[in-house]
Amino acid sequence: VSPGDHSLAVHACHSPMREAQVLKDLILDAFNRNPGLYPHDVVVMMPDIEAYAPFLEAVFSQSPELPFTVSDRRRRSESLTLSAFLNILEMKETRLEKSKIMGLLSCPVIADKFGLTMGDQELVSALFDAAGILWGKDGAHRQKILGQPYEHNSWAFGLNRLMAGFALPEASTVFVNDVLPCDGIEGLEGEVLGKCVHFIQSLFKALELMDSPGTVREWATRFRTIIADMLAKDLGNDGDMAVLLNALDDMEKQAGQAGFERQITFSAVRLALADKLDVQVSQGSFLSGGITFC
Repeated sequence: VSPGDHSLAVHACHSPMREAQVLKDLILDAFNRNPGLYPHDVVVMMPDIEAYAPFLEAVFSQSPELPFTVSDRRRRSESLTLSAFLNILEMKETRLEKSKIMGLLSCPVIADKFGLTMGDQELVSALFDAAGILWGKDGAHRQKILGQPYEHNSWAFGLNRLMAGFALPEASTVFVNDVLPCDGIEGLEGEVLGKCVHFIQSLFKALELMDSPGTVREWATRFRTIIADMLAKDLGNDGDMAVLLNALDDMEKQAGQAGFERQITFSAVRLALADKLDVQVSQGSFLSGGITFC
């Protein structure tokens, strides 16, 4: 390479974020030096788009903004619907901490299903705090994890306190089945509480479906039930719902063709489904007008 040829350059950067920042500076410099060069003329290729996509989106969205699209991403990385479903499955391996439950409820496709808005999040969190909810479904769930069947600060404990507080007069100190009601739940708080209880009960029902092993056909049926009970469907996510349901259909069909009728665990079927969703690649934004990252 001749000394004046800068078509090939190597930059040592200490992190993916710094790589994205240096790349943006180089592209801006190229635009300044060549007025005939436009964003749609630029394609940036990398071996693992998933690893770099968050950093590219953070850097190229800042001023000065450059039009760009990220192509060749796994569909689950771009889909709130697929991410929400997989997040529900991941709850099975957790202690059902309040923070993780609130994380689920922050998914619009889940919140919409139960009539909750993003604006309700602060009130919902405050209600759970007032009830003293920390983690664990109930005493039986706690016993599986720690060997101690205590219910204090579990979801069953906290929801009982909240419902008793809504049912009884304000400032009531009457214990109901050894439960001290939460104070001052009325009006809008009562409406939001009812939606929260519906959400929590639906989640626990979904988790119960994951308890016992089953055939691939049985698992596909269980997952369809979870989708119907937990995820909102509208015109905006029809495509993603189709991808999810088609993945279940394919998994069931392949097991039937192979004559595989053995029962498998939740961990095994969850891994198989996640892998199947990972190969659903979104390529619709390739060369769509701005800088293309792929």
